[in-house]
Amino acid sequence: MHVIQLGHLGVLDGQPNLALQDPLTRRTRHFSPRPEDAELLRSIDPTRTDQDFTEEERRRLVGFARLGIVALYGDDAPLSALDVIPAPRVDIVLDAVLDEGYRFTSASDEPFELTEYGARFLYRVDGRRTLGEIALATRDDALADDADRAAIEEGVQRLGMSFEEFLTEEVYRFASSLRGRVALTFETTEDE
Repeated sequence: MHVIQLGHLGVLDGQPNLALQDPLTRRTRHFSPRPEDAELLRSIDPTRTDQDFTEEERRRLVGFARLGIVALYGDDAPLSALDVIPAPRVDIVLDAVLDEGYRFTSASDEPFELTEYGARFLYRVDGRRTLGEIALATRDDALADDADRAAIEEGVQRLGMSFEEFLTEEVYRFASSLRGRVALTFETTEDE
């Protein structure tokens, strides 16, 4: 199971505070998680399906999903199932081109790094499209470009995985790179 924490987990008046904001209506909800729940939320790594959650932690995560605090995805969930919305809260700017990706910065966070495909996802973030829609549009653009398609074919052979599997891993890396940041959070809408 992949887990993506929603909203921004910070501290308010010395206590953990989780702020969730509907990206379409801008309506904000706040939760005051217990310290042990805040610690569990901070421990989530979206890239891992094998995290060592206890049975009690798994039960709490399912409860958090019902409250809209986390999104849970099966190990084999298709890109189209990734229904959380990456929602920018402040401007994010390119800071540097790296050997294997890009470094970005914002007024609210320390710089963070994204892979090439993570950067492609970021440039499609508009606060309305789901992570799955962004990934599928990125896939379609890449496959429509001759140079990208050649690199994809070579990468598929080298990595031994399909392009869809690669993109799915990239989506979870993207979510992991942005966890805990104010600049961009993952949200759901009230009408879901």
